[in-house]
Amino acid sequence: MIEFVLYATMSEQQPPQISQQDYRNIDAAFTYLMSPQVVQDSGGRIPRPFSAQAAAGLLGSWAVETGDPNLMQLDVVERGYAAGRGLSQYTGPRRKAYDSQRESWMRTGLDPNLMSSQLLYFAQEYGGQHDPNGASLSGYTRAFDNPDRFGSASEASEYFTRTYFKPSIPHYDRRAEEAERMYTRFKQKQLEKRPTSMGYFI
Repeated sequence: MIEFVLYATMSEQQPPQISQQDYRNIDAAFTYLMSPQVVQDSGGRIPRPFSAQAAAGLLGSWAVETGDPNLMQLDVVERGYAAGRGLSQYTGPRRKAYDSQRESWMRTGLDPNLMSSQLLYFAQEYGGQHDPNGASLSGYTRAFDNPDRFGSASEASEYFTRTYFKPSIPHYDRRAEEAERMYTRFKQKQLEKRPTSMGYFI
């Protein structure tokens, strides 16, 4: 399994105070979603790794769902009706399953804000591994059947909003903007890894 060393603290009362330059969780999420690990953790319900555009579309929606542009505050509780919680703002029976897993994390001393834990739960939950009856809690949407089919991050964010998140107020424009910001970060990271003609990294 891919291991992420990520740190964050939870505060349900105050907005996150995170530097706009802190991309640890964003970079870790790109690595996970674009790797075979997400396929394995979903039990094959996600059939292939995400493309960069699809991953950015999902990350953009997560930024809107959690209210944190850097995805450092993940175990957050939604205000108002339905009161979703966690990276994907799980509600209803999905919230009950998430709360059960969260209690398990807390008993073992694991921080619910760790991106690695939230990503693993996302993949497992989509594959039905947290449903008490063995059925998929979210996989019936088939939202991630083709995680490499999108031409842009904003296209992916709109599709995932309609098929996976299904919010009462979709905020498509905000999600598209965040998705494109995430994709820009991904491209920037690739440039940082690219060696220069002198053999140094830029």
